[in-house]
Amino acid sequence: MAVDYTDRKEEVMWIHNALRLSGLDIDYETTDLILKTLEKVKELGGDYSIRDSAKVVAEHEARWNEYYEKKREELKDKQEKEQ
Repeated sequence: MAVDYTDRKEEVMWIHNALRLSGLDIDYETTDLILKTLEKVKELGGDYSIRDSAKVVAEHEARWNEYYEKKREELKDKQEKEQ
């Protein structure tokens, strides 16, 4: 399941498109992780640590798990209404 275009954030899409134009064929979720990582590095600079990285990854995974769970529920509800 891919992220719906209507759910995509403009800022993430700018980075996503720039990376694709540079020859990096990555998905939207990976682009989001890259952006969140860069934001944290910019905030912390040289103090960025493995703990910070683990937190960024955990938050990223939780956010996307929640997103896809919501989408699965919406799809299930739609299918039940169509029956």
